[in-house]
Amino acid sequence: MCRFSTDQHLWADTYESPIGDVLALQNRVSSAIVDQIRINLTKEDKERLAQKPSVSPEAYEDYLKGRYYWNKRSGEGFEKAIGYFEGKRHGKIPQYALAYAGLADCYGIIGRNDLREIAGIGRRAKGEVRGDASAGD
Repeated sequence: MCRFSTDQHLWADTYESPIGDVLALQNRVSSAIVDQIRINLTKEDKERLAQKPSVSPEAYEDYLKGRYYWNKRSGEGFEKAIGYFEGKRHGKIPQYALAYAGLADCYGIIGRNDLREIAGIGRRAKGEVRGDASAGD
């Protein structure tokens, strides 16, 4: 960590973790940063940071792939991104919040840019809002 106004080095550390503990590693790093910048966290914030989310490395990797294709900002990119996001949502981890966020981002851009006819996404998006995942099938 550096203070950019003075280019002063403030803090650095090294972290290692097995591949399956990526989110736990993120929590450890974020807690260390909070300690270093001396933010006062509430008891609830500390408890939330201490929780170890159970997300498989495959689910997280698919989320990252979905984000990669989402950033392409093309019809084909959105189709692929949605495939990765839906795979995690309906797969091993049905309540994977990052996958839901990715889907919301895809549907939001598709709706704004009138790309709704890509693979029936418009109908599927409406189904997601109603809780009917099969609406676009």
